[in-house]
Amino acid sequence: MIVNKLPIELNPVIKTYQNSAFPFSVLLAQDSDTIYFALNNFTQLYFRNYAKKAPFNFNYIWFKYWKCIDVHNIIRSDYIKIWRMPIVELIKHSIDNGGYVYAIVNEFYIPHRKSYMKFNYDHDILVYGYDEEKFYILGYDENVHYSATEVSFSEFEDAFHTVSTLQYIIFFTHAKYYKCKFDSGLNLRLINDYIESQNTSFIYPFIIDSSPNTKWGQNAVAAMLEYSKNDFNNGKRINVRFFDTYLEHKKIMKMRLKLLCEDLNCYNLYDEYERIYDESTAIKNLVIKMNITKNISDFDKLTSLVNNNLNKEKEILKTLLNLV
Repeated sequence: MIVNKLPIELNPVIKTYQNSAFPFSVLLAQDSDTIYFALNNFTQLYFRNYAKKAPFNFNYIWFKYWKCIDVHNIIRSDYIKIWRMPIVELIKHSIDNGGYVYAIVNEFYIPHRKSYMKFNYDHDILVYGYDEEKFYILGYDENVHYSATEVSFSEFEDAFHTVSTLQYIIFFTHAKYYKCKFDSGLNLRLINDYIESQNTSFIYPFIIDSSPNTKWGQNAVAAMLEYSKNDFNNGKRINVRFFDTYLEHKKIMKMRLKLLCEDLNCYNLYDEYERIYDESTAIKNLVIKMNITKNISDFDKLTSLVNNNLNKEKEILKTLLNLV
């Protein structure tokens, strides 16, 4: 049986949201140095209480603009229908030529998804391989695990052709000609913007955000916490993905500090930041517990833990910046 699978990393450095998890699953499977792209670009946080999707997230540009990504083609979903393009053959051709496929599909037709055969749900997907009967795909499964699963050609066609809005399908690869390097100057600037809660969007021309309602850096964390408190007090669950992002931020910051502390000979700061990461793990675990117990009084404990975590983090990062 013919099987053609492109390499993927199942545990990318960023994976809370699929639109950043997918490209890192591709990049890190092919070039370990692309971790530097994550360190150079995933430092600042924002909170937009008016945003319906991902109100708390890293500040970054869409992956099709990443220098380490080579986009081969972008096709509108309606053009594929109008021109009667055979979507299965298009994807197989891309994979045969080393190209991954990012698409929006109706997960009603995608096995191992919460919405499978239950309700319509347009969501992104990454196709990285195929055999004679099915595609190999990546994404969050019905148990909310980031994992590799499969979908038959016929179900994929149904999923692709029943999305509710105009979408695009992106064919892309790792840009092997682009060499990722750690930019210590940029990282130090972004660390300062983060602890001082400065608007960093202006360094990315595609995503400039001058809204006074957007909070940045550590202020974004405080705004996210207040938003979560309001939800919890009104009987809603805390959005765990907020705290997945918070923990990922600490994980990447720890990796960043390891490189900076090697240059500045300040390994004690790295050791101190490891404790910040450990505390962030405990914070996320508390949120998971709170969503089960529904104990409103626990939010005071959560607030105290987050504030202490931020204060200690700010002290460590300021000390680092003062060494430059």
